[in-house]
Amino acid sequence: MSETSIYKDKFNFFDFHGIVPFVNVKKIQLGLSYELQPIYGNNAIFSVKHFQKSGDLMLGPIFEALKQEQSKEGKIENTDDYSAKEQKEYEQFWEDIIYFCEYCFKYTNELKKFEKHCRTCEYQHRQPGKLVYLGENYVIKKISTEYHVIFLESLCLFTKFFLDNKSSFFNLKEFEFFIVYSKESDNESNERNKPLGFFSKQIASTHSENLSSILIIPPYRNKGLGTLLIEFSYKLSIHELEFSSRTHNSPNTDIFTTGPESPLSPFGLTMYIKYWQKSIVKEMIEYREQGLDTPLIQHLMKNTHFEPDHIIITMKHMKCVKLDTHNNSKYIDWDRVREINNKINTKNQKSEFDSKGLLIYY
Repeated sequence: MSETSIYKDKFNFFDFHGIVPFVNVKKIQLGLSYELQPIYGNNAIFSVKHFQKSGDLMLGPIFEALKQEQSKEGKIENTDDYSAKEQKEYEQFWEDIIYFCEYCFKYTNELKKFEKHCRTCEYQHRQPGKLVYLGENYVIKKISTEYHVIFLESLCLFTKFFLDNKSSFFNLKEFEFFIVYSKESDNESNERNKPLGFFSKQIASTHSENLSSILIIPPYRNKGLGTLLIEFSYKLSIHELEFSSRTHNSPNTDIFTTGPESPLSPFGLTMYIKYWQKSIVKEMIEYREQGLDTPLIQHLMKNTHFEPDHIIITMKHMKCVKLDTHNNSKYIDWDRVREINNKINTKNQKSEFDSKGLLIYY
C-alpha cells in the first residue's frame, strides 16, 4: 500500500478497537536514539471519542488534556456525534511520527514535550515491580496493574505496533506482566532501567497456558532475551503446578504440560520453534541412546512439559518424521536428529536462563 493511499470509509477505522488493516503511523521514535518502523496499524492510541465528535484523528492523551483544559475554562463539551454528509478523505498515515519514552512508554507527537519528559521521567531511576528472577546479566520483574497501570497500558499500546491483535491493552487486570531488564552495571549503562522485553500471562487461564503475548523491544533483539523469557515462563508454571499439586494432593504432575496461548504471532512462533527444537532434540538423543521403550511423544511431554501439539509442530519443522511408503507408516529419521543436534552444539549458544536465579513467592 503506497504512502499516498487515501481512505474514505471513516467509520471502519474504529470498528475493531486496536486493529487497523494498514500501517497508520509512519515512524516510531523510542527514546532519543531509536527510530523504528511499525509492522502493524494501531488505532488504540487515537481518541475514538474525538473522532466520533469531529471526524478528525487525535492522540488519546492530547484529547484528554484538551478536555481538561476546556473544563477548566468552563467550556461545555459537545456531546453530538460527528455525522457529515460528505465523507472526509484520510491519508494512510495518521501521524508521521510518534515519540515513546524508552523507560515508561508514555507517548506524544510533540517533540518538545517529549524531550522535556525524557529529562524528568521517574522510571529512569528505578525499575518497577517485584524481583522474580536474578540472573548473571538480566533480571525479570513482575509488574502489577494495581500500582503501575499507566505504565502497562502504555507498554501494551507501544506493543500494538509490533504484534498483531493478540496484544492486550484493556482489561489488564486479567494479566500478569513480566519485564526483563539489564542488570545495572557500568558496561550496560546505556540499557540501565530500560525495559528490554516482556511477556504477559493470563492469571486465570483455563488451559494452563503460561504466556499470552511476548515481545522483545526491537533495538534489543538477538541477545537471547526471547529464549530467556520463554524458559522462565515454563519454569515458573512448573513451579506453580508443583506447589498446587502438593497443596491439593494431586497426582501425575510429572506429565503436566503447558505452553503459550494460540495462535502465536509470527515473531513469537519463530522464538518458540527455536526454543522447542533445542530442548526436544536433546531429549530425543538421550531417548535414543538409552534405548527406552516408552512412546517417544509421552517421553518428550514428561521431560519437557511441552504440549503435544507443540512437540509435533516442532518435529515437522525439523523434518525428522519420514513416511515409509512401502509399509505406509511413519518413522523417525535419527540421522536428521543427530544432524540438527550437531548444528546446535556447533553454535554453542549459552542460555541466559539460570534456574538458581528463579525467585518464587507463595
